[in-house]
Amino acid sequence: MPLLLPAVANGPCSSDLESTRAQQYAFRLPLELMNEIVQFLPNLSKVCFALTCRTLYNQYFNKGITPNCRWSKADLFLLLEKVIPDYYFCRDCFKLHLWDQPPLCLKKSWKGDNLGLHADDEITAGEIPVTQDCSITFHCLRAIMNRHFYGPLHGPPLEAVTMDTVETFPEINASVTTSIRPRIVDDKLFLSTTCTIQHREENDENLITLISETQWLLCRHLSIGDSGYVFDGWERHIEFSPHRIPELKPRCWSPKNRASQPGVVRSCSQCMTDYQVNINRRCNGPKEEGWSIEVVTWRQLGNGRDPLDDDGLWFCMAYKGYNGDSRKRLPVPESLPGIVRHRWSKGDGVLLDIDGKFVKGLGTLPKGLTVDREGEVVGEKLDAWNNLQDSD
Repeated sequence: MPLLLPAVANGPCSSDLESTRAQQYAFRLPLELMNEIVQFLPNLSKVCFALTCRTLYNQYFNKGITPNCRWSKADLFLLLEKVIPDYYFCRDCFKLHLWDQPPLCLKKSWKGDNLGLHADDEITAGEIPVTQDCSITFHCLRAIMNRHFYGPLHGPPLEAVTMDTVETFPEINASVTTSIRPRIVDDKLFLSTTCTIQHREENDENLITLISETQWLLCRHLSIGDSGYVFDGWERHIEFSPHRIPELKPRCWSPKNRASQPGVVRSCSQCMTDYQVNINRRCNGPKEEGWSIEVVTWRQLGNGRDPLDDDGLWFCMAYKGYNGDSRKRLPVPESLPGIVRHRWSKGDGVLLDIDGKFVKGLGTLPKGLTVDREGEVVGEKLDAWNNLQDSD
């Protein structure tokens, strides 16, 4: 609503004052009539108007705010996010949070996000595992992309999610090197993660054990090592048990008498994740000694605007339950295996082809479990687990 001010260029006159009084009384309308007028305004104008009127303020900003009013406020917060450099809009609690916050993980010094005190812990955009110890949240993604869209004062730089670590295992003469590199391509954030396992002995059993026991997740659906099923009886759904990548399964890969070879690019059928495994023999002069196993992962995280949009598929990457073969249901080219690696390579000198294969069997439930008409997972295993929890 425009702010009505008397003319002051040549000083107030009687006609100006009378006109101002008439305008002031004209806006003293009954609440019912004001509500009728407000209904014709867009969401952003509704919130701005409510901030200038005490009666409407109590209606739109009371403690028992309804979901519809929350979305009306979202338009205002999205506008404020663009003009206030230090804050980003949190879609979990519909508030503005500072983005210059403590590390994302206690074990690694990542920056760029405030998990904060949200209004409802059950409402969350979730997080995506990146390494064995670290994950990235949607809030961090949004803050980084705000910098890309609005300017350098609106979020942390890409270096905030750049990381290099080395973990050694002297008892078996092995080491694990990790590197994470971010990149923005076509207004979307991508992460490339490289995990290199160096084993300097001919005792292959130690190497196989190290790979099997690692908790490294390529995404919520694929892992390097072993992982078991986790049941959630309260929400009556089964959490997705990550499938071990076929290249490093014990029955599919034996280091003995195996020559070095480049890996095939494979893709998760659930989310926008591609990976490639490269296995090479280590050489100590003319003598071959041990193995070098490199697992490269490419993730398309999206533009950070909405966790439920179909652009970055953030929901499919962060959701812990079964959702079918979500990626295969997308239109071309998102549904093509190898598309994430191809898009990542746009930032390099050589553009890689769209080439790859989907990992099989990711969209199926474990044996003994089915989905009912309401979309809930049921079965003997789930009921037995629920009974065990009730007895505790």
